[in-house]
Amino acid sequence: VGNFRAIISNNGSHQYPADDGNDSTNDGLLGEIGNTYVFTADNHLEQIGAGDMFTLHVAATPAGYGTAKVSGVTSFVENSDQVMIRNGDQVKLSATPSGSYAFIGWYKDAACTQLITSEANATVTVTKAANDDQEPTYYAKFGTVSSYTARAYAVTGTTNNSSTGGTVQVDSATAGATSYKSVTSGTTVTFKATAGIKKALTGRFEPMNSQELYDLHKQLWSKAVFNIQRPKEILNTDFDWLEAAFRTGIVQDYYASASGKSGSVNWFASISHYDEEGSLINTHFNKSSARVNLSAPLGKNVNMALRLNYNRSKSQQASSYVTLECAYRALPFDSPYVFDADGNP
Repeated sequence: VGNFRAIISNNGSHQYPADDGNDSTNDGLLGEIGNTYVFTADNHLEQIGAGDMFTLHVAATPAGYGTAKVSGVTSFVENSDQVMIRNGDQVKLSATPSGSYAFIGWYKDAACTQLITSEANATVTVTKAANDDQEPTYYAKFGTVSSYTARAYAVTGTTNNSSTGGTVQVDSATAGATSYKSVTSGTTVTFKATAGIKKALTGRFEPMNSQELYDLHKQLWSKAVFNIQRPKEILNTDFDWLEAAFRTGIVQDYYASASGKSGSVNWFASISHYDEEGSLINTHFNKSSARVNLSAPLGKNVNMALRLNYNRSKSQQASSYVTLECAYRALPFDSPYVFDADGNP
């Protein structure tokens, strides 16, 4: 009855001093019998309502397949089958399989449909609905581990042939059942395609147009020379040599291959095509290639290999450096066209 003061020890590692009765500096844990308390981080008691506490139970399923234990993160309960906690507290779950059984997961329901975690040892937060009067139980589910002997057989028509693949017949050593699983075999086909563009980089270089160059020459040259060299009519031509010399080139690369085994013969075949438009006009490059490889054993220590290769390439380049030179040195007054007697380009 009344109040109590006590020394509480957790295996001697944490001790809380009793009240010495003199002042508040050495007060111990003060509480009233009949109420429910939890210890706070600063070693004081915090009273809570009885309805705020509930007991979490743990169980192993099926029974005998393993053990299930729970420990309180904020309490002194360790490796028990139940722990009293508040809503939102964390607990440590621990599941240990027996014998040849294996742990599957922690579940919220006996039917094991609501997975909590697939880790055998885990720290989880426990929550319970306010209107739920049932104390929750977490279930550690265990199962059996089966071992199998796999044998691979190739199926050619209706005949099994162990030299190639096809299906895998699985004989269960424990259940005595037979099942079939498909495996990767036969022909392997690969296809790759890439594409991109290429452009010439001119940096911040930008040539003048006809009017800008005309005005500059007018400032630099004497009036007599300028009138002879730069008649007004030349402004009728304004050609951008840099833009005309370069373009956006398209680059394409394609590759396809197939490989497989027919009887004792291994084979491989591939074909590729590369096509590149140059960023400078009148430049182009393409290349096509094909390859066939065959190998087969002729005897126990003799193997025959056949390699066939085909390559073809074509390159188109500017006839001289004139195209590139004109792009940077030709004047906008200059026309790239040759005119006939009637003035037609």
